[in-house]
Amino acid sequence: MRVCLDTSTLRVPHAGIAVYTLELIEAMLGLLGSEDSLISFDGVDGFLPVDGGWPARRRSENEARIRGAAPHVLFSARWLEGVVRGGPIRRRIARMAKEARFAAGAQHYDLCHCVVTLPPGRTSKPIIPLIHDVSIQRFPETHPAERVRAFNRWLPEILKCPVINTVSAFSAREIATVLGYPRERIVVTHPGIESFFLEADLAAEEAALAGFELRARRLILLVGTQEPRKNIDIALTAFAALPEESRSNSVLMIVGGKGWGQLVVPPAAEPLIRAGHIRFSGYISRLQLRALYRRAAQLVFPSVYEGFGMPVLEALACGTAVAVSAGSSLEEVAGPYGQAIASNDVEGWRAAMQTTLEGPELTVEQRAERQNWARSFNWHQTASRTLEMYRAVLYGTQLPSA
Repeated sequence: MRVCLDTSTLRVPHAGIAVYTLELIEAMLGLLGSEDSLISFDGVDGFLPVDGGWPARRRSENEARIRGAAPHVLFSARWLEGVVRGGPIRRRIARMAKEARFAAGAQHYDLCHCVVTLPPGRTSKPIIPLIHDVSIQRFPETHPAERVRAFNRWLPEILKCPVINTVSAFSAREIATVLGYPRERIVVTHPGIESFFLEADLAAEEAALAGFELRARRLILLVGTQEPRKNIDIALTAFAALPEESRSNSVLMIVGGKGWGQLVVPPAAEPLIRAGHIRFSGYISRLQLRALYRRAAQLVFPSVYEGFGMPVLEALACGTAVAVSAGSSLEEVAGPYGQAIASNDVEGWRAAMQTTLEGPELTVEQRAERQNWARSFNWHQTASRTLEMYRAVLYGTQLPSA
């Protein structure tokens, strides 16, 4: 069994899909049979075998990329950024080149797992699309028009696939309802939690936080790409509405790079940005991120719509309190440890922040409960179900149970 995975998202600073791809591959490597192999495909290197050291090399490249010290120009975010931000003609040329390269390489694999949802190109081999969510249908205004057109162009082919893979029970219901795909052919493989976020190195984390100059301030954290669906302006508005006594010794930090679209900063937030009470960190290292999760009084995640929400699970793994948008997969991820608030309820988010900032810190027992919940999301189990799904498509065995 030779399985190809589209690893294009590992070429730029890693966000949710890249983390899923990397962790899934690493977990599957330990479960492959002697006749099984994984093949990486992207538009630059083409088809490459995945060996045991592959995940560590990708993480190292990403850390170098974030530091601005990438070992090769093709591993740099700047190279792909030139394509992504270079206009529709440049993006179209890059996409056509990638599709042509993929279409010419069907001899390299038996099945393609499209972890970025859309197939890399045409193929005669079976494909399994991983649809993280159906936000393109539910909230098309929160996506670039080009992305919406691309999905709609591929949708008829996606609906012909023998299986659709997704990352939450919520998304499985949404795919069945919105796309009309049979629920019994949708396989859910929850992301797991990286063991890295369950570990602790207090000295290293303290050093990693030095540049943030937080001192004794209480921290509200938001982790996500700056784009409309993440609803960052709601968090800014809510934080700006806090009473002065709650806000004066606190910081709202937004971690993540710029996506598409413009972030609209509410006027009330502008003086707080100038005063350092609201900060934008951009991409940061994994160690810095873990240190911020552990340091935060609360993670707020007001996203309009999510298929899963990795930052929520990562924060819980660090024992941190979380507040999440109601009505989507985020409640599934946070379980009994997430405070659910309507995504556009500014007053609800303000009240949640104020209660956290003015209340006591979580006890050791409360933090341990959250960490134990996060441990229940296991990459080994995810990888096992994924391989079972591959074999069902290739050999006609039974699909993993719901």
